[in-house]
Amino acid sequence: MDSRYVKNTPLDTLFAWIERHPGRTGTMAGWYQQAASVSMALLVIPLIIKVLSPEEAGIWFTFQAIFLSFGVLQFGTGFTIARQVAYSKRLASGDPIPHDCDFIATRHGWAGITDLCRHSRKIFRFLTVLALVILVGLQQFILPLGDLLPNADRSYTIAWYLLSATSLILLYTDHKKVILEGIGMVYLNRLAMGTQFLLGGIATFLALSFTGSLVAMAAAQLSAGAVLVLLVEIAYRKHVRANLLPDPGENEIKVRDLLKVALPLGVMQTGGFLSAIGRVPLIGFLLGPAAVSPFFIAEKIGISLLLAVDHLQDPQRPFFTSEIADQKWQLARKRMLKIGTVVTVVAIMTQAIFFLGSTAFVNLWIGPGRYVDTTVLFWMALHYCLGLSLGTWRSFTLASGRNPFVAVTLISGALSLTLCLFLTPEFGVIGVVWSGLIASALTGYWFNIYHGIKLWRFLTAKLGDTRMALG
Repeated sequence: MDSRYVKNTPLDTLFAWIERHPGRTGTMAGWYQQAASVSMALLVIPLIIKVLSPEEAGIWFTFQAIFLSFGVLQFGTGFTIARQVAYSKRLASGDPIPHDCDFIATRHGWAGITDLCRHSRKIFRFLTVLALVILVGLQQFILPLGDLLPNADRSYTIAWYLLSATSLILLYTDHKKVILEGIGMVYLNRLAMGTQFLLGGIATFLALSFTGSLVAMAAAQLSAGAVLVLLVEIAYRKHVRANLLPDPGENEIKVRDLLKVALPLGVMQTGGFLSAIGRVPLIGFLLGPAAVSPFFIAEKIGISLLLAVDHLQDPQRPFFTSEIADQKWQLARKRMLKIGTVVTVVAIMTQAIFFLGSTAFVNLWIGPGRYVDTTVLFWMALHYCLGLSLGTWRSFTLASGRNPFVAVTLISGALSLTLCLFLTPEFGVIGVVWSGLIASALTGYWFNIYHGIKLWRFLTAKLGDTRMALG
C-alpha cells in the first residue's frame, strides 16, 4: 500500500519522536524516575515516622543508605562498560584510538558490543558474589559494634537479609543496564527504575500500614526489585540480544582490559562514597539511630532536587562520547557548553528552593521538630549546588575518555571521613556537612574547573584543526 495512505497512530508518532530525540527522552524518563521516588517518599516517610519508634525509623533509614551505597561495589566497571559501548558502537573499522584517552581498541559496531556484553556478565557475576560476602560480614561483625543496633532483634536480621537479596539481584541486573545505557537507551533504564520506585513505595506503604514490621517492608522492596529485573530483561532482549553476534571473533578484548580502565574510576567512586554517600550510616554509627531521621529527610529532599537537575546531563554522556568517536568536535563542544550552562543555572534555583522552602514543607508534611535547623540546611544547599554545577565538567571529562580525578577524589574522601570523625562528635550533624564541604573546597571543586577548561580548549583545538584540513 502507498505510504501516503497509511495513517500513523499516536503511538507511532511517539516512537518516532523518541528516535529523533533520545537525549530529551532520557531526561524526561529520568524525571519520571525522580518523580516516582519523591512521590513515594512523600507517601511512606511520614508513615514511617508515625508508626515506627525513632530507633526503628533510624535503623530503617540507615539500612536504606547502606544499600544505596552498594553502587560503589561496581568499582567503575559499570561506567567503563557503558562508555566503551557508546564508543565502540560508533567506531568505524580501522579507526585509530587516541593515545591520550581510556578507550579500548575493540571490534567496531555490534561485534565490539558483543564482546563487551560477555565480559560485563562475567564481571557483575563476580561483583554479586563479593557483595554477598560483604553483606554477611557487615551484619555479623560490623553493625553490632556501634550504637545502631543497641538491642539485638531477629527481625532486624531478617529485614537486613531481605534487603540484601534485593541489592544482589539489582546489582547483577546492572550488567544489562550498562549495555542499554551505552547504546543510548538510557530512558528504558530510567522508566524501569521509576516503575520499581512506584511499586516498591506502594507495597512498602501497605506493608507498614497493615503490619508495622520492618520485615514486611523489606519483603515489599524485594518484590519491587524483581519487577525491575523483569523489565530490564524485556528491554535487553529487544534492543541488545537480537543484535549480538554468535561468534566471539578473533579480536575479543580481555576482562583485564576493562578492569585496567575501571580501576581508577573505582578508586574515584570510593573517594566519592567516603565524602558523600556514607554520611547517614556514619551519623547512625556515631550519634545513634535517633539522630538519623532529621538528616536523612533533609538529604532525601536535597539529593532528590540534585538528581532532578542531574537528569539534564546524565543522558547526554553517551551522545557526547559518540561525538568524540565520530570526531564531531563542534557538536561535542556545543553540547558541553549548553548542558553545563543549563545545569548551573537550574542547580542554583533548585538549591535555593531547598534552603528557603524545605523547612516549611517538612513542617506540613511530617510535623514540626523533625527536621534539621536552618544553619545545617544552608551548608547542605551550598554543598549540593557547588557539587552539581562544578561536577558537570567532571562528567564531560570522563565521557571524553579521560580520568584525571582519581587521586584528588580519593584524597577528598579520606579528608572528609577524617574530618567527620573529629567534627561530628563535637558539633553533631552539622559536622558531617562541614566535613564534606571543606574537603571538596580543598580538592574537587577547583580541580573540576581546571579540567573543564582543559577539555574545552582541547575541543576548540580539534575543531580548528578540522577546519584547517578542510581548507
